[in-house]
Amino acid sequence: MCSIGEDDFGDEGGAHTMLVDPKLPPSIIISDEICKKCNERNVVVKLNLKDAQCESCFFQYVRHKLRASMGSTRIIERGAKVLLVFDGTIESCVMFDMVRHGITQEQFKRLTIQPYAIYVDDACISGQSITERQQQLDETFKIIPNFGIKTYYYASISGETSIKTHQTFQLDKEQLHAEEKFLKKFNAIGNQTAKEDFLNLTKLNIYRKVAAQIDCKYVFVPSISHQVATNLLVSVALGRAKSVANDISFCDNRSNCAAQIIRPMRNINSLEIETYIRLDETLNRLTQQSKCFNVQNTNSATSIQSLTKQFIDNLQENFASTVSTVFRTGDKISAAASTTSQHKNNDTKPKQTCKFCHSNLDFEHSATLFAIEYSRCVSACADQTEVNDIDSMLRKAENQVLGLNGDGETETLIKSLCHGCRNIFRDLNASNAYIQ
Repeated sequence: MCSIGEDDFGDEGGAHTMLVDPKLPPSIIISDEICKKCNERNVVVKLNLKDAQCESCFFQYVRHKLRASMGSTRIIERGAKVLLVFDGTIESCVMFDMVRHGITQEQFKRLTIQPYAIYVDDACISGQSITERQQQLDETFKIIPNFGIKTYYYASISGETSIKTHQTFQLDKEQLHAEEKFLKKFNAIGNQTAKEDFLNLTKLNIYRKVAAQIDCKYVFVPSISHQVATNLLVSVALGRAKSVANDISFCDNRSNCAAQIIRPMRNINSLEIETYIRLDETLNRLTQQSKCFNVQNTNSATSIQSLTKQFIDNLQENFASTVSTVFRTGDKISAAASTTSQHKNNDTKPKQTCKFCHSNLDFEHSATLFAIEYSRCVSACADQTEVNDIDSMLRKAENQVLGLNGDGETETLIKSLCHGCRNIFRDLNASNAYIQ
């Protein structure tokens, strides 16, 4: 029988558990102390649980995180064409700067990829005028060349118009008409949570679509550890637990997708990003220019995504291990899901995938999802059936659920969506629009 008491956890009792942390000093310091790694320059940075570092050693440390994540997985081939996502955030600016630094190194340290860039314009959602949007595009395409990217593309959030190069990114009537149709669909979605989920998945589909058109196998997105931890909790809350491994892993390699979504910065935290920006004057100036046009169009205190982010932020202020704890838990989920997937690969039956998010359909043999759909159908049938015809109402509801879950003859868009995407498209009257 185990005899370990509460005071026997580690060498310092329970001190390693999640206790309220003292207020930490700022990450950038001025000191006469010599950096212990290079023994040459004065230290300027002190990160949590790390030795004080000079500026050069700090940049080397952070940049190595990106290269190490790519090297350890060995997913990206030498000389591969890679599409980098620029969204105006400081995370995307840091990712572009790290890639720029990597491809300009000497031969044995060089990052051997061919970088391209994509900017997806979602300014139509915020109601900006055409003049303001054109100014935003002009400024955006002045920022990207500073990172050594010679070829970059523009796409509208509507997803209906063709992609444009940086030489032909003027707004035209065709795009504005497509965006008007998109806004009608977007505004028809009943709640803010579903809107943000829809917008996020639409962008991922556009990235994959553009990557396929220019023959890129990989898409780099600027997701850091904080965002990965938030995505883990959001995916579970939205009923996407079956696809959570792809939502947070280094490589999102869903089936039926020509391009893989890569998160090379998932091991970098927000404090390291902020310090990186503050120490690089050129990058700091570019990010200040970019922030003016980086509008979070759908953030709202009423959405699950925003509330989850606030929850993580508030915990991280007092418990510095919050993000890393959630993040590492997600890694275990990803590893377990990968092992399960390998065992199921021997099954000759092809897996059906969601038409919108491309994850495996999750309603097969799921009593919970069957019960949810059944409850919805009963509520819908109750509005159309007399109260004294309860048996008929229940049979009708059951037949509808069997049809939706693949056991009946019903052919609808809802039938080909996972549970999370069904919650989005119910308000769109089962429209096939924007299924990429």
